[in-house]
Amino acid sequence: MDKRLIVEFAPGVAFVLGDALGGIFLGSACAACATVVAIAVRWRWDKSLPWLAISIFALTAVLVTVGFFFNDTTFVKISTTVGSLAFAVILGVGLFFKPSLVERTLGYKLQLTAQGWLIMNLAWIAVTLLRAAANEVVWRNASDQVWVLYNGFATLPGSDCSLWSPGRSPGNTGTAQRTTAPSHLHAAGAMAGFGWWRAPVSAVRCRTTALLWHRDFPFRHCGHGKQDRSRTMIGLRFEGDVPTTRRAVFERAARRWDGVVQTAFPPVQLEGQTVAGVRIDVSVRPLDGANGVLGQAGPSILRPDTGLPVAGIMEFDQADAQALESANRFEDVVLHEMAHVLGFGTLWERNGLIAGAGTMDPRFVGPSAAREFAALDPSGGAAVPVANTGGPGTREGHWRELVFGNELMTGFLSGDVRPLSRLTLGSFEDLGYSVNYGAADAFALPSFRELALMGITEAVRICDLCRMGRPDPVVLGQ
Repeated sequence: MDKRLIVEFAPGVAFVLGDALGGIFLGSACAACATVVAIAVRWRWDKSLPWLAISIFALTAVLVTVGFFFNDTTFVKISTTVGSLAFAVILGVGLFFKPSLVERTLGYKLQLTAQGWLIMNLAWIAVTLLRAAANEVVWRNASDQVWVLYNGFATLPGSDCSLWSPGRSPGNTGTAQRTTAPSHLHAAGAMAGFGWWRAPVSAVRCRTTALLWHRDFPFRHCGHGKQDRSRTMIGLRFEGDVPTTRRAVFERAARRWDGVVQTAFPPVQLEGQTVAGVRIDVSVRPLDGANGVLGQAGPSILRPDTGLPVAGIMEFDQADAQALESANRFEDVVLHEMAHVLGFGTLWERNGLIAGAGTMDPRFVGPSAAREFAALDPSGGAAVPVANTGGPGTREGHWRELVFGNELMTGFLSGDVRPLSRLTLGSFEDLGYSVNYGAADAFALPSFRELALMGITEAVRICDLCRMGRPDPVVLGQ
């Protein structure tokens, strides 16, 4: 069992046990203590706080305190109603944002049409209001013991998804490192009262109800550990003889990027096919032998509305691919190059995101990435340092290695692990994608000693990924 689920249920269990030992007020105190511990654990694991959930909890805590002061448990009982109503109002207000609050929360895992998101929002609001009504019915008509059990263990039906985002959680040996979710993602699904910690938010397990599976529901994809590859929004079209083990490397990379970047878009017609995501043509073939041209990777066709890719290319030289596989580097290279297909580095100049091009200090000026860089280095400047060496496709198309070391999207294969950081996700948000910061790997700027241990000791050295060509993309229909 995932240890994070224990944390999710702790406040409710504490409430029930505390009530059994000393009544509703003791149960409320136990639940509050368990909630504080749960928040601390969340902070220790993810370095983020669910501020909306904390706010709703504070609201209910005020009611509980008033009830204790007047020795009236009615205030405790209505706290769940008040908190649920507050959450329903927040969801309703969230409908006026584009994308909506629910889409911002679940968009990287549930890929729906615009109508689908509206239905999801309205259904969630309806169920939240139903929970408030149910609480009123239970506390007014049932015994205190029945209400305690209801309030301690009742959870929101609908989209029953775990609070924690994909990645390495305690007891889980996934390929990603610890996640760092922003507060607005986890808070959006938080339920009022003592059940808020069990809120359905980011979906490691996504057991969608019959509403989503109804044949008329505009549903595209519910992402979890074992995805239906036919519904993955990054579609891979393999050309030539690509062995199963090698295909799996590309498929894992597609799943990783699908989990952090929203790649579902309005369907378009491409070469007689309907494409709702990004199609990547993959090939591994003899080109010029080892240590020559590694291949090419990048977007080939862009959407006319957003300028984001609808199709791209990933081509590798057979001999170089075998050498990377022997060195256990091929997987990271594929993950890295798939980012270029999605637009990292390859669409920056087109979108006016580079300042100081051609100088010794070019910078990425997108506000989201700049915000994440400021969190990493408050004195590092107003924009993000990018590569100032290398040829076309490398210079000003990667993060600067002397600053970011082993981050996945530098132009070098440095260190033993190559984390996909919030900084990189911020750059995708600046391109126009919706992103899931919660699925980013833990990352901090390396010290000079750490850079030296990675073998990064000079500004100009042989670039591992400089031998990749970049296709010149065209806009669909033009």
